Amino acid sequence: MIHRKKRRLSPLQKLKKRAPKIPEINCPLIDGVLGRIEEHVKNSQPINHRDWAYITRRMEKIRSSNEMLRDASQYWYDATKDLIQ
Repeated sequence: MIHRKKRRLSPLQKLKKRAPKIPEINCPLIDGVLGRIEEHVKNSQPINHRDWAYITRRMEKIRSSNEMLRDASQYWYDATKDLIQ
């Protein structure tokens, strides 16, 4: 039986391993919402139920991504502060 020596992780690798997930880019979601709203404004139409549901879902996804980004930012701020001290 071969025993392999465990590779030691650097402090940065340890931090990365514990770091929260960074969300996907939100710009396409924002563009989609703005496009739907713009379409209704341009045509002077009220927003129908289907489009309202689409906009609501997309905005909730953006809210969730924004929260994840804030959490990741706080994690890296705290980790950096701890390393510097």
